[in-house]
Amino acid sequence: MRNAVIVTDEGIIAGCTDDSLVGENIADVLPDYSGIYGLAKGSSDVVMSRIRSGVHSETLFAKR
Repeated sequence: MRNAVIVTDEGIIAGCTDDSLVGENIADVLPDYSGIYGLAKGSSDVVMSRIRSGVHSETLFAKR
């Protein structure tokens, strides 16, 4: 399963694989993704982060 999230500079989800999240604040609805969002805002390069989800982990990639 793959997900994509497009977030504005203000942290509002502008586009997402899950349409119900569009217009929501990323910190409120996807708190695990807030870290990668913060890293991407402070970098001009592609950043990577891993989050654990139960016994699985997700690798996140982001670019400002």
